[in-house]
Amino acid sequence: MNLASFVRGTKKLTQMNVAFGLLDEGYVTGMEVSSAPRRSQITLMQCVGWTTGLCLTPLVAWAVGGHWQIFTLLTTLPCAVVFLAFRLVS
Repeated sequence: MNLASFVRGTKKLTQMNVAFGLLDEGYVTGMEVSSAPRRSQITLMQCVGWTTGLCLTPLVAWAVGGHWQIFTLLTTLPCAVVFLAFRLVS
């Protein structure tokens, strides 16, 4: 194994850990802000949402014909709208 392949492997592991950390943060936040009787429902809703998103992502990419700029806008703007709406309400 040379140094370049080691660096690429380390970078890939770091990226995977960051992705899993972001997923865990959503779960932990959902658990902290919900009451004890509703925690299982919150977890189920998060898992269904995550799975639905993973299933729809390839369809959206296919629908835009592989144009990654349009794909990025279509997947980012809804999140930005929701985030800004919560910021304006509170």
